[in-house]
Amino acid sequence: MEAPPVTVMPVTGGTINMMEYLLQGSVLDQPLESLLHRFGGNMEPESFADYELVYLLKGQQGNTFLLCARRSLLHPGFAPWHLRYLG
Repeated sequence: MEAPPVTVMPVTGGTINMMEYLLQGSVLDQPLESLLHRFGGNMEPESFADYELVYLLKGQQGNTFLLCARRSLLHPGFAPWHLRYLG
């Protein structure tokens, strides 16, 4: 099975330089229980349902950037919208 590509997007803002990595893949059934245990630690899993809108915008000089807007469907009054800018 071939590994999916890893997306690396440099994000700069003012004097802070950051990198965001997106790693996607599949986990076989056998190691799934061990992976879930490592992710969860000693806490019970919490369910979530989010609604996300992703906009690909083009700037004046042809530069593209992403604007992502996300909100929880389970707790809409707690944090109505989370905005993220990548560009």
